[in-house]
Amino acid sequence: MSRSRSELPLHVQRPIHGPNGEAILTLLTPSGGLLAGDEIDLHVECLSGADVLIRQTGATRLGRCDEEPIRFDATFYVSEGARLRFLPYELLPSAGADYIQNIHLLLEDGAEATFLEVISPGAGDPFAYQQIVLRMEAHLHRHPHPGSRSREGGTGEMILLDATRVFPADGDGILALGGHSHFATLHIFGPALGQSDADALHATLSNNGLVASATVLPHYGIGARLVGDSADAMLRALRSAYAPINLSLPEAGSLLRPNTVP
Repeated sequence: MSRSRSELPLHVQRPIHGPNGEAILTLLTPSGGLLAGDEIDLHVECLSGADVLIRQTGATRLGRCDEEPIRFDATFYVSEGARLRFLPYELLPSAGADYIQNIHLLLEDGAEATFLEVISPGAGDPFAYQQIVLRMEAHLHRHPHPGSRSREGGTGEMILLDATRVFPADGDGILALGGHSHFATLHIFGPALGQSDADALHATLSNNGLVASATVLPHYGIGARLVGDSADAMLRALRSAYAPINLSLPEAGSLLRPNTVP
């Protein structure tokens, strides 16, 4: 890691070497979670040849928000020949939580990236939070060159716009999820991924007791949505479903640990 700067409510640990040579970077919220009015603005740049895994130590608890929401804004730039995996533990919203997340991904042609999001029904009363808003926008720059506007202006071909808003007051959360309590989204970006990868992912997820669907994205990758009754079940299914991310996924059985400093 060439440089890093952070301040509360987020702390970035010094990276460690992973078993396959990747740099493992851990994000911490030393307060044990995010509180009303917290704003995180995360910028990550992976240059050519970098292999980066961003993780957490446990679930991210979202506190009650009586006035101001919790905001998480992140921009990821991945150069040609670099690989980034953003694989946090689940979001665990408390009653009254209001969470707004916006992720902007900029990929050069030849870059690889994986993003996972798992949402639980909440700590204590299920589906008692105000809302969870998740938005991800990905752009691909087919022919990057030094001095291009890709890193500053976000120009390039939009390859994904995924927006989800969960507003429990609109109805029964369990009913909306077809009788299940948890949902997850997985996006895997890369130049070599195609329909056969999506078909294999879909088949394995569906055979692991989850309601799931996987598809090839219009450009440059595959995606999947899952609903189930526990984050552990989702992670076990994902581990068995897609070999390239097996070693990178959070360990099942530990998602409900609060995010604390070791």
